Amino acid sequence: MINLIKGPRKADIQAGLLMLENDKGASLLLGGEKGKSANIRVNQEDGKVGFFGENDKAIWTMP
Repeated sequence: MINLIKGPRKADIQAGLLMLENDKGASLLLGGEKGKSANIRVNQEDGKVGFFGENDKAIWTMP
């Protein structure tokens, strides 16, 4: 499933791929049926890719 989410709209989706846009910029949100998710986004300052989990805690960032 692919949905576009922009601004304050919210979707009740249990699994899939969402494109989000918020104060941190655009990101892809990967979610699973058990509610776990991760955001993937590109740092607009240095172009590095990062993966972020709950509370926007970094899971991995490009070296």
